[in-house]
Amino acid sequence: MYRRPGIVRRVLALATSGGIAVLIGVLSAIITAFAVASAVIWMTNLLQQ
Repeated sequence: MYRRPGIVRRVLALATSGGIAVLIGVLSAIITAFAVASAVIWMTNLLQQ
């Protein structure tokens, strides 16, 4: 027999999945910013030569 999880368990699952989504967003933003900064530095060095 299937029993629906309680409200506390559902709220906890929602908060946890939200936290994981925020963590993934922060990590992807850091990686993107690092890649853009590296590209700008590399192109600036090309122009200075």
